[in-house]
Amino acid sequence: MKRTILGAFLPLLLFSVIHTAHAADTPKPSTSAAAPAMTEFDVKKAIASGDHVGLAKYYKEQAEIYRQKAASHENMHKDYKTSHVHYKGMENNFAAHCSILKENALKTAKNYDELAEQEEKLAGMPEKK
Repeated sequence: MKRTILGAFLPLLLFSVIHTAHAADTPKPSTSAAAPAMTEFDVKKAIASGDHVGLAKYYKEQAEIYRQKAASHENMHKDYKTSHVHYKGMENNFAAHCSILKENALKTAKNYDELAEQEEKLAGMPEKK
């Protein structure tokens, strides 16, 4: 019986040893100066230092992210409206939630656009027409 169990697990054990050895030989990605690490924008620091240009850029990026979320929720809304089979009559509830999320995302994007505009004014950047 021992010989049968060992015979069954031996190939698995060998695979594990070989795979581990191969993984140790695989080169790791370089963390050289040629590829600088991405740093997240520090909003708190920017506000404290009056970095109006940086904040305007950050707020514009956030506005775009929320416009993309709105578009995603619009697509989900359409998908739910056509998914009658899987949702047993509840597809309208899910679609309604997607519409609300889309509208909220668009409102948030608009708020970020307004913040960006105010920061641009404080930075002395020319107004857009």
